[in-house]
Amino acid sequence: MKRTKKGLPMIIVGIFFWLVVGLLSFFNLHIKMHGLLVFIGISMIFPLGMIVSKMMKIDMMAKDNPLSALAGLLGAMQLFFTPILMVIFIDETQLLPFFVAVLTGAHFFPFAWLYKSKAYIFQTVAIIVWAIIFGFIFNSYLFTIFPFILSAVYLITSLWLTKEV
Repeated sequence: MKRTKKGLPMIIVGIFFWLVVGLLSFFNLHIKMHGLLVFIGISMIFPLGMIVSKMMKIDMMAKDNPLSALAGLLGAMQLFFTPILMVIFIDETQLLPFFVAVLTGAHFFPFAWLYKSKAYIFQTVAIIVWAIIFGFIFNSYLFTIFPFILSAVYLITSLWLTKEV
């Protein structure tokens, strides 16, 4: 937990990912182009997280710790959701931020146990609650307001994780 700073670099990249998704809405892009940029963005989260960890001098791999493999598997689990996201992108592009948020939000829950972190419980619950609100009530704002709210959730999580560490 101390060496990896509880995965803080990935959360920091998440702040910027959602911020960029929201900022792209100001460019009046076609929904498919915006969705494609979301796909490109999510594929860059892990490599950018590793770069941020190096910049922050954080050992994200902690290879000599047996729980590191579990952390890696929990993170890599997201790759297996790609087919679902591809179908959503093709058939219901406007719902893509909802699905990305729910899948990533749910994937953070096991990190609460792994890192003994209440911040990850907060992040999971907050993301899912906001996804429900925007996915079912304000779904026309999934590419506009919703990403900024998620960016704020990630920011709160990063501050909380910093305090926990």
